[in-house]
Parts: sequence; structure tokens; C-alpha cells
Amino acid sequence: MEDVELVPNDRWYTGYFLSNLAGGLTNPLITLYVVSYLGLGVFYVGLASSLASAASVPALLFWGNISDRIKKRKIFILIGFYGAFASLMGILLAHNIWEYIAVLMVFQVLVMASVPVSTLIIMENSAEKSWATTLSKFNAISASGTLAGLLSGAVMVIMVVGNDPGYLPMFYVIAGAFYAMASIAVSLTIPEPKKNISRKKLWKLNSIRIFERARFLPSNVIHFVSPSSNNGRRIPSDLRLYLFSTTFLMFGFQLFFVAFPVFVLEMLGADQGEIFFMYLANALGSVITFRYAGMLSQKYGDRKLTALALLGRVIIFLSMGGLAVVAIHSLLEISVAIVAYGTLGGLWSFIGLGQLTGVSRLAGKTLRGKAIGYYNSFNGVAQIVAGFSGGIVALYAGYGSDFVLAAIIVLSGSGLALRLTAGKRVSREVSPDTSTQ
Repeated sequence: MEDVELVPNDRWYTGYFLSNLAGGLTNPLITLYVVSYLGLGVFYVGLASSLASAASVPALLFWGNISDRIKKRKIFILIGFYGAFASLMGILLAHNIWEYIAVLMVFQVLVMASVPVSTLIIMENSAEKSWATTLSKFNAISASGTLAGLLSGAVMVIMVVGNDPGYLPMFYVIAGAFYAMASIAVSLTIPEPKKNISRKKLWKLNSIRIFERARFLPSNVIHFVSPSSNNGRRIPSDLRLYLFSTTFLMFGFQLFFVAFPVFVLEMLGADQGEIFFMYLANALGSVITFRYAGMLSQKYGDRKLTALALLGRVIIFLSMGGLAVVAIHSLLEISVAIVAYGTLGGLWSFIGLGQLTGVSRLAGKTLRGKAIGYYNSFNGVAQIVAGFSGGIVALYAGYGSDFVLAAIIVLSGSGLALRLTAGKRVSREVSPDTSTQ
């Protein structure tokens, strides 16, 4: 089929900017809503994060399989965005933790409809020669939307609502309105593609998450595991071990990330605006270092940078464990926590790129797409388990124990991951330029 450019003037970026703005606005809200609005503790933050994540993973597979089977894309984006709008309005009816979790789970199931098709619809509406430029713009717009959402939330707290938790449901309503506007923008600017691309042909394209989150909520996925993806080729034992190591690392990361914002809110006395700024610092750290991660990895070696980034996380986790011992309500400690959280975001770029490169090294051309699908799925499972586990550990053993345990897990997983990729080479077909998840 003739390869032609079908989407002029980049007008369709508006829809994705608005949807990511809504995602950024809601990113810190589980912690704030459960602790400040409902008056509950870290166990319920972990439970809400875990159950919402658990709803998203099968939904992702369900919507992705249907979209690939019927060869339609645009309708699933509209289902996702309109569904997000409708489900978030349910927050007005949520008066306890179980009703709140139900809203989150319905939201995750519906918004996931837009995730497996977002990258494909862009590529199917573009000439192949422009894919690199188009995906780069898409990444930049998605990231800027998330940052705008976090900044908007911080400004609204500081300039408009103050530290009153009674306004927190309205943040979800506002986010829902942005999803509705995103739906309208997509309806007006993106046509249904006249050509279809199989995911199996996109093994060159990677799917690193620029932003690391305490729940599994990617903005787009290129590769995912489905029943139809089993082509009879077995995953090699070293690749299976490597996938286990990355899953183990993600469990350690999220054990920390689920509990840490609650610690800053409860033990250090941060207000709602400071929590938004902490999440904003984390996102900014990821965006800034993501721009240079590929270049620096080529210059110094991705294994070396990954090892240093993992060590940096271990040091920060242990340091925050020490901070938990002497925690008082002080602006200095809150500032240290914000800087630490931002630094952790910056380190993620090197870890995420290093892990994806490791998968590529061990999988080879024929298994790369399938292996990345497993990588995405197992990380999602790790986040589900860590959400629940982190809440329990922090509740019964204390925040310091949770942070130290996370450091021990990351240190253990790092040794296995780095050993498995020693001496392996990346196929020349792999590009360090990645799309986001």
C-alpha cells in the first residue's frame, strides 16, 4: 500500500497533550485522597494502588487484542478518553475507601482502551520515513502534558484551594474534563488509518516509560503479551532469568515509591502543594536525563551507567531509611525528600534504558518484541504486588524498614541483572531512540 502522510499540521498532538495533562494532575492523588481526604494510612494507599493496577493489566491485554483483531484504532482512543471522563465523575459518589477503589478500577479498565493503539494510530497515519520524528514529537508532547498537569495541580493548591483536602475530589473532576476535551480533539484531528501495521513488524521500536509510577498506568505500549503472540519459540533461560531480575528490581523500586509520599505527608508534615512539587521534581528529573541517557550510554557503556544508577538508588533508599529514624516536621527534611525524589526520577532514565537494552541483548531480533512484551507485563505484576506489600511493611514494620528492605532488594537484583548482560552485544537494528510507555 502506498506510504503517504495522512495527518497534516500536527493538530492531533492536542488530544494527547490534554490526556497526559489529566494524567499528571491525578498522579499524586491516590496518596493525597486516601490520607488527607479519607483520613486513612499507608496500608490503604498501597491497597488502592495495587487494586487499580490489577485492573489495568488484564484490561490492557483485552483492549489490545480486540484492536489488533478488528484492525480499528480511533474508536479505542475515544472509548479510553470518554470512559476516563465518565468514570472520574464517579468520584462525586465515592465516600469511603471501597467506593474510591471501585472508581479507580473502573477508570483503569476504561482508560486502558486507548493505550495499545496510541502509538500505532500515529504510525499508521504517517509515512514510515517520518516515524522517528513523529514519535519523538509524540514523546515530547506526552511528557510536557504530564509536567503541565503536575504544575497545574501545585498551582491550584497553592493559589486557589490551599491545604483543604475537601477540594481533592474536584481535582478528579477537572482531570475528567481534560479527558473529555482530549476526546473532542481526537475526534476532530485524527482520522481512522487507511493502512494497518502489525506489532510483529515493530520489533525495532522500544517502549521505555519516561515516568516511573507507583501504579501501572502507561500512556502507550508498542509490545504486549497476548495469546496470539506465542509463535512456538521458547524464551532462552538467560533471558528468563534477566526478566526475573528486572521484575525483582521493579518490586524493590515500588516498595519504596508507594510508601515514600505517605511518609513525607505523615511523618515530615508536608502539605498538598509540596507533595505535588515532589512528584513534579521526579518527573522533571526523568525528562531532563532521558534526553541524554542514550548518548551517555553509547559513550560510557550502558551497563556502567545502569550500575551507577542502581547504586544511586540504593544509597537514596538507605538515606531515606535513616531520615525516617530522625523524622520531624521540618521544611529542611521536606526539601531533602523532594530533592531525593527528583534524583530518583533522573536515575530512572538510565535504569529503564539499560534494562530495555539488556532485554534486546538477550532476545535477539526474532524474540525482541515478545520479550519486551513480557518485560512490560512482569513489571506491571511487580507493581501490583509491591503496592500491597509496601503498605503492609510500612504499617507493621515502619517506614524506615520499608526503605531499607527496598534497598536490599534492589542491591540483590542488580547483581543478577548486571551479571546476565555482561559480554552481550546489542543487535545493530536496535535504536537508542525510544518511544514511551
